[in-house]
Amino acid sequence: MVAMFPPSTPETDLSPADSHDAEDAPAVAGAALDLLLSEAGLGTRARLLPGRETLRLVTRLARRPGRVLRRSSALTGELAKALAGRSELKLPRGDRRFRDPAWSASWFYRRVLEAYLALDATVNGLIGDAELEWSDDRKLRFIAQSGARVVQTEVSGGDPGYGETSKMLAESGMCLALDRASLPPGSGVLTPAVAMGDVLLSRLQRAGLQFRVLSA
Repeated sequence: MVAMFPPSTPETDLSPADSHDAEDAPAVAGAALDLLLSEAGLGTRARLLPGRETLRLVTRLARRPGRVLRRSSALTGELAKALAGRSELKLPRGDRRFRDPAWSASWFYRRVLEAYLALDATVNGLIGDAELEWSDDRKLRFIAQSGARVVQTEVSGGDPGYGETSKMLAESGMCLALDRASLPPGSGVLTPAVAMGDVLLSRLQRAGLQFRVLSA
């Protein structure tokens, strides 16, 4: 985590469309970069597939049966509302996964979407109820929020255990020290991707790391 103080320069106003993009970017790209920075020494399977953190989630929830029961009851109620066409669940701002008109024009697809939103809220609620460590919580939320989206990326460079991890740490420090004026506006306790964004990404690329989106 990175502590950032309010910038001395005023923030630039965003148009509604830009605002949606700005809100969506930290949730997806930020989570992916944060996972990469915090788990760079692990293999691909260990980084992106649920493993021991899933076991810890189940263990924590097993100690909180009351919360699981309330979440399950609430989910049953929301699914019944969706089936009856009375659900009030809406897509979060900036979510572009369901832009196809069929999701709103077709009564069937609209109910499927509302059921998905109910399930998504329940899963995220259960992850919060488990009160996991930050890394486990972040990874599970990232996997859950990816939903049906499949994004194939490739990160290449040198030795991921020592060489590239050292570069990530060093470039993050240099970014905070030397590129403050170019960093995204924000304050508080932020993750590296949210605090430094494309500025850090550019530094990592200049240091020899390569990031490619193969398919999305």
